[in-house]
Amino acid sequence: MESRSRRRRLGARGAAAIVFSALAGVIAVASLAWACTVVAGSTWYSDGTKSKSGPVGTTIRAYATGAIQGVPYHLVLGGAGNTGHDTHACMVTFDVLNPTHVFAGANGLIGTVRGTVSATTAPGTYQLCFKDATPNNSTGTGGATFTVI
Repeated sequence: MESRSRRRRLGARGAAAIVFSALAGVIAVASLAWACTVVAGSTWYSDGTKSKSGPVGTTIRAYATGAIQGVPYHLVLGGAGNTGHDTHACMVTFDVLNPTHVFAGANGLIGTVRGTVSATTAPGTYQLCFKDATPNNSTGTGGATFTVI
């Protein structure tokens, strides 16, 4: 027969194992969310082009096709950063051009949104995306670029 104290120790060990497993699961899910920002749809300038340039303060007008319904997006300038995810949609956000959340319609269309390149954005070429505004940041539209000169 097992003693009562032996049963409690096993219970404490079991509880510790459960807590450790839960923590490992949370870390794994969080790292997966960071690992990739999946491209869903395409970003276009309001005139139908895919590339523009201008100084800080430039007003950008863009829309998206093929976006996922039910996801709150905001218009951003982003890029791969130093993470090596060049083919992903705005993996790192450098400038939120318009923080208002917008949603795709039933056909995946996000209507034209206007945003302004902030004065703190450094010169360089950025991806222009509608990026998932939830804490997961798991998706974004891809395809357009903006160069700050």
